[in-house]
Amino acid sequence: MKKRLSKTDFMYLQILYAIWRLVMYYSHLFQIDVKEPAKTVADITQKDGVTHLQITFSRIENSEIEYSALEMKDIFNEYLRYVLLPNQKLIPPYQNGTGIYDLIESLYIDMVYLADSYILLDVVYIDNPLAFKYVREQEKILI
Repeated sequence: MKKRLSKTDFMYLQILYAIWRLVMYYSHLFQIDVKEPAKTVADITQKDGVTHLQITFSRIENSEIEYSALEMKDIFNEYLRYVLLPNQKLIPPYQNGTGIYDLIESLYIDMVYLADSYILLDVVYIDNPLAFKYVREQEKILI
């Protein structure tokens, strides 16, 4: 059985840094007050065999965002999928078979929650077939 992700794992730190870079890139557009990576608040949960990281960032006070949470989710996922993750080596893609649709980047923004003072990202870490299936279902890609 595969070991669950914990806050002491090197991979956890790599994931946290990747998400920090993602949010840093969009901080002006989405009015997010990004602190240094070591001060990023995150929790790890497991649900039905899928690892979720809830990562919280402060929002700039009295700011307006011109995007909905769903639009932000799509923008974050596109940047992760096409720019950030393919250009690094420490978080490898997950492969669930031999076909063209069996390879997926290992991080997926499942939900963006906007509050007055913070933004919460629910990030799925794709490291097993259950997480792979879950993300493909969320993306409406049949496997």
